[in-house]
Amino acid sequence: MTIQLDAIETALQHALMPRVLVVQDDSHEHASHYVGNGVSHISIQIEAPGLDGLSRLERTRVIMGVLRPFLAQGLHAVRLIPLS
Repeated sequence: MTIQLDAIETALQHALMPRVLVVQDDSHEHASHYVGNGVSHISIQIEAPGLDGLSRLERTRVIMGVLRPFLAQGLHAVRLIPLS
């Protein structure tokens, strides 16, 4: 199954209702060493009420929980850039 960037954005929007959300496909930067199907590497800039006051580790756990289905489908790497 091919992972689509808009599906990742939609999942994050529904789960976290972010004030700011930027999801960038970085897969092209890794094409020489990773062959995946669709989106394989992403960067996420996010600020969401549900992440306010959480430690970096707790924010990561929440976000990665939302992304779990995409990781199972082949999403290989996630770079988190929390804004809150």
